[in-house]
Amino acid sequence: MKSSETKKKCPYVERDISWMYFNQRILLEAARPEVPLLERLTFLGIYSNNLDEFFVFV
Repeated sequence: MKSSETKKKCPYVERDISWMYFNQRILLEAARPEVPLLERLTFLGIYSNNLDEFFVFV
């Protein structure tokens, strides 16, 4: 299957993948011990909200 055929069948794959990479970066930021606790909790909240939105749209 050619890449142009794949894009026609799944036009939003690239956006979805970039969204998941962004979520991974947010989660990694929340795991850093040098980040203050309340900021880490904020990152976890952002991560959770993004996952909720991702699965609603997919």
